[in-house]
Amino acid sequence: MKVFRFLREMDYISVRKKICKISQLLYHRGLISGGDGNVSIRIKGVDRIIVTPSGYHKGLMEPNDLVVVDHEGRVLSGPKPTSELELHLRVYERRPDVFGIVHAHPPWTTALYLAGKEVNDPPILTEAHEVIGKVSVIPYAAPGSKDLADKVADALMDSRVCVLMNHGVVTCGCDLMEAFMLMESLENCSKVTVFTHLLGGPQSFISIPESPSKK
Repeated sequence: MKVFRFLREMDYISVRKKICKISQLLYHRGLISGGDGNVSIRIKGVDRIIVTPSGYHKGLMEPNDLVVVDHEGRVLSGPKPTSELELHLRVYERRPDVFGIVHAHPPWTTALYLAGKEVNDPPILTEAHEVIGKVSVIPYAAPGSKDLADKVADALMDSRVCVLMNHGVVTCGCDLMEAFMLMESLENCSKVTVFTHLLGGPQSFISIPESPSKK
């Protein structure tokens, strides 16, 4: 039995390395600092989720630092999981198509939305409309709380990106790379949007086709 368990854990080594790589990218891109944020992958076909631990520097994490939990949040191996574990569990529960989640604190996006602005309103960037799509926004809820987890899960039912007011952003995707790319794209669009407003506001806009339901 111990041998089989060891072999199963070894199967996760590529997943663990991927989480560490994405976490390092988040740190080096300035999307998180130190122990901020959390990342997870749901393993296809088994009752397993691998998630970042609580209190670890994301730029320095190693594969063995990660935590394996089941879909109920029970720790199967590793240290204490992130305090935002409930958020990840709730999103996976509500979105069977999602296998990767990133929660970060991107400064340009956080500042943009705190100032009452949005990346798609007015529509000035093609990437914001075509790549990111709908950005859900939820009011402040205490980090790590069930209230926050429920609000994020609800908001991500019809989008892949959710801004948490006074906090940060959660992105999800069919895999972890998609979730990361959404986070990176959102932050870049937010930065351009902030500079556009500082320079006097947009002087041109992109055309968004009217949805069939509105015709």
